[in-house]
Amino acid sequence: MEPGRPESVLCDYVTQQDVDLVVVGRRGRSVLADLLLGSTAHTLMDILPCDVMLVTGSGVAAPARQGKLVG
Repeated sequence: MEPGRPESVLCDYVTQQDVDLVVVGRRGRSVLADLLLGSTAHTLMDILPCDVMLVTGSGVAAPARQGKLVG
């Protein structure tokens, strides 16, 4: 465990380790709730230098590439 905000810690790790893909769990809140409260998963899509795949309890929500939703 590293101290700090999850987004910053993960971004540092991904950059240092030259990671190609990060799989992130998502709670499945509504779009409105994400807009009002923010979303760690969406922030990671914006800042990580690699591909990101969002996963919900029911399966893959949306694969993402360089912070953009694919499909």
